[in-house]
Amino acid sequence: MTSNFISVQENSTLRQTMHIMTNKRVRHLPVFEEEKLVGMISIGDVTRKLLEINQNEAASLRQYLFTEYSG
Repeated sequence: MTSNFISVQENSTLRQTMHIMTNKRVRHLPVFEEEKLVGMISIGDVTRKLLEINQNEAASLRQYLFTEYSG
């Protein structure tokens, strides 16, 4: 087992996590809070969150575009 592995901190952003997963070609990353292991994140977790963000943004844009102007 290697002692030099790739991980993220619990306060890492989605963009940072995606960047690491893409560049290092990994599907799972351990998540640490300082030096304590607090979980694992998968590429599926990342893509689900991105989908949720995109869907919310699209819904907000549709609401903005198609609601009547009340001014």
